[in-house]
Amino acid sequence: MAIEFNITAADKFFMGEDKIIDFAVFGNDNITPIDISGVAIEWKVRKTDKATDPALITKAIGNGLTIIGTFNPNPLTNTQRVRLIFVPADTSVLKPLIYRHSLKRMDAGNAGILSYGNFTLLQATEH
Repeated sequence: MAIEFNITAADKFFMGEDKIIDFAVFGNDNITPIDISGVAIEWKVRKTDKATDPALITKAIGNGLTIIGTFNPNPLTNTQRVRLIFVPADTSVLKPLIYRHSLKRMDAGNAGILSYGNFTLLQATEH
């Protein structure tokens, strides 16, 4: 049920800035919304998909990750989103690179990747 969601240079995410990213979670068809109300989820950034070192950024419910909106199985009226809230300290020590991210469902018996992709971090003259 994992879908690809890339945070690209077009999203203009710069090192050391406050930023909010919202995105919906869909099934494999990339159309059908998945209800994540009350679900334990965690979002992480690593250098590569195969990196075994600790995550560079971790967000969880109550710690920079919230669920906003209301779930509706109709994609046209579903307003439920994962909201990632970044503060400058989250990215100020990272280099401007393309990292990898994933959103994982953590509840027992249903654990699995919900979303994954590139996480592009930019640098401007002022940072």
